[in-house]
Amino acid sequence: MTYPSPVAMIAALFMVTTATAESVNHDVSGYDIAGVTLGMGTEQAMDKVVENLGVARDDMRVSNTSPNPVTGQDEISYFQAETNDFEILVSLTAAVPSNAETPMVVSQIKFTMPRTPDNQAAMKTRAIEKYGTPTRGSADEPAHFPTSWCTIPADMPTASCAAVPGARIQLGSSFGGIELSLFDPGYANAVADFVNGEKSSAPKF
Repeated sequence: MTYPSPVAMIAALFMVTTATAESVNHDVSGYDIAGVTLGMGTEQAMDKVVENLGVARDDMRVSNTSPNPVTGQDEISYFQAETNDFEILVSLTAAVPSNAETPMVVSQIKFTMPRTPDNQAAMKTRAIEKYGTPTRGSADEPAHFPTSWCTIPADMPTASCAAVPGARIQLGSSFGGIELSLFDPGYANAVADFVNGEKSSAPKF
């Protein structure tokens, strides 16, 4: 199968949604990477990767199945696709409350490209075009400096996006290359609360 060029990959990665807000704060819960959004069901997320990145379903790798902590049914917890030019990893978390149609939902998306000066500059430029003015970092900083988008709570004015309780987008260097990630810890927290609730009961002694 022939895959798009690296330049085309970067364009496809960001083409689906463009942020319109000029504010430094961003509610990124509805933003996307390659058309994949937080809370999206497994099948729909796979379809978006095929549609926007030109990856065949047969070329995707999926995790081994394990019991869904909410429904008890066996489900995959992530899927990924990789070419010479990029890797995308989509992590899945049990839906709370449970949903028969989408028992697992997207809780994190990571898109990684090889670390080269051209890729770093192109990723940062396109990310700012798509998501708007960064919450942390700026267009004037060197391309290898980390850049992020999120909503900073009023009581945490100096916090980094990595420290906020809600969804955040982060662009920077990782062990594997240049990584753009969209993540919301709220999905895992909801599962933890559900499991704790299931295990809790009133003492009867």
